[in-house]
Amino acid sequence: MKNNTLWEKYKGYALLLCIILCGCGVIYFIFRAFIIKTAQSDDFIIVSIQESNESETGLAAGENAMKEYTAAGEIAENEDEEQTIIRSVLTTDEGKYLLDEDSNILCGPYRDFLEEDINAYSLTIYRYVDDNGLMGYISMDGREITLAIYEEASQMKYGSALVREQGEEEIYYINEEGERFTYGFYSDGYPFAESQGSYARVQTADGSWAVIDRSENVLVEGMDYINELPLVYTYFTGVKDGQAFICDLPADTEDGLVIVYLPEFCDISKVYYGLFAIVRNEKGFYGVVNAVGEEILPAKYYSLSFEVMPSSEGYSSFTAFEFTLQTSADGEYEMVVISDW
Repeated sequence: MKNNTLWEKYKGYALLLCIILCGCGVIYFIFRAFIIKTAQSDDFIIVSIQESNESETGLAAGENAMKEYTAAGEIAENEDEEQTIIRSVLTTDEGKYLLDEDSNILCGPYRDFLEEDINAYSLTIYRYVDDNGLMGYISMDGREITLAIYEEASQMKYGSALVREQGEEEIYYINEEGERFTYGFYSDGYPFAESQGSYARVQTADGSWAVIDRSENVLVEGMDYINELPLVYTYFTGVKDGQAFICDLPADTEDGLVIVYLPEFCDISKVYYGLFAIVRNEKGFYGVVNAVGEEILPAKYYSLSFEVMPSSEGYSSFTAFEFTLQTSADGEYEMVVISDW
């Protein structure tokens, strides 16, 4: 009788407790409905959760140390504009994985990816590093273009890259499919990207330097050295047999080259802004010549430097340069502005 009395007294509380527990269960299942994607591997989980129509991506890896770096580039604010494709890298104990913009794994694990490639929004092919420390190339969708066989490999830009295989003395060039397209022996060189994919500087078997095009036609050869090829302008410089020279790259190799030798100078800079180069004579004095080798400032200065002077339209349009010239060994200087080229 006493037990029945207790039940009558507390049954209201029991029913309230049941209602609360049922409510918690409903809330739990509603929360689970918000989980729209779960990608799980042995050691880490990638989860995307949607709340209030706003997406947020979370990365969970237990106790694994993780690091993410993402491709740079401006993202269009207007959804109708073309979006920059984003790639990121996930680091785990097993290695690094390349992820797409939705945090899906595209490839991996590798020892590393070249961060400057991932961060270069204009690149669509990246370098990766395997467990032996050698490099290969993958596409931005995770397709392996080459095996990791290169101890030296440049960025894949303007359709090609410079590579050197492990233990080999020669460098050569490959295209975006990983196919070799140069077969001459070059002990060293620079990427075709210097001149937007048209020409490259290479060092031949005898130690001299040459300029070749993508078909391995030789434009100049037998040079002591050649300065950086122009990205925008057409002039490049160097030294042959101890004499400085300036060369004008043709739009078509059949037009031939125009080379101006400057025998009074033993050293020369690249051509700045397509306008002038700094030269040095055997006595160690510096001067300035224009892009066709004509004297602008005589070679009588102990040192010189210059700064660009913006026009009324700003730095995007310039014609004047301010030169600082050391006129004596005691450190006396004078300033000269040149705007007539």
